[in-house]
Amino acid sequence: MTGMYNVLEKLRAGEALSDKEKLVHAQGLVSVLGELHDELDCAVFAAYGWDDLAATLVGLPGATTPLADKPEAQAEAEEQLLGRLVVARASIDVQLRTSEHSIDVQLRTSEHHRCTATYDRCTATYV
Repeated sequence: MTGMYNVLEKLRAGEALSDKEKLVHAQGLVSVLGELHDELDCAVFAAYGWDDLAATLVGLPGATTPLADKPEAQAEAEEQLLGRLVVARASIDVQLRTSEHSIDVQLRTSEHHRCTATYDRCTATYV
């Protein structure tokens, strides 16, 4: 699995693949993996209403493995994403601690349907 993601990162960076990496690419359908990963990432951004970050983060080198020298815009978008995730998590934690029973969290999907998850202290049920 790690080999597949290493090949995906090389493809995203525009680097040439070795013969061994070409074999991993072909056998692991790495291009399909990349496309599915990007579609899933876009769907998650859309569900949170954070489409503004997708163009700066989806499908770029360093999206699946650490990259030491990221473009400034990508690094800033990652910081924004992490900040938003911390705020979202803190909000859910506060709601869970102050709720006697359960809370409902609704996320918009890319098709503008609603996906509702009801959480209590031990379980999550999806409606």
